[in-house]
Amino acid sequence: MATRTRIGPRAVLDVTVREFFRMGEAGGLAPDARIELIEGAMIDMPPIAPPHAAKPSA
Repeated sequence: MATRTRIGPRAVLDVTVREFFRMGEAGGLAPDARIELIEGAMIDMPPIAPPHAAKPSA
């Protein structure tokens, strides 16, 4: 069972690895969502940045 922790104005639900994977299997997380589980907190990660468009030329 997950526990709740208060960080500032938000309550954060401590999620176990098992619960995190079950959320994904049950469709609770979007397939393209970039969410990481870090020490029980689900963190929304920014998209991967594209490679640099311009490179300095020699």
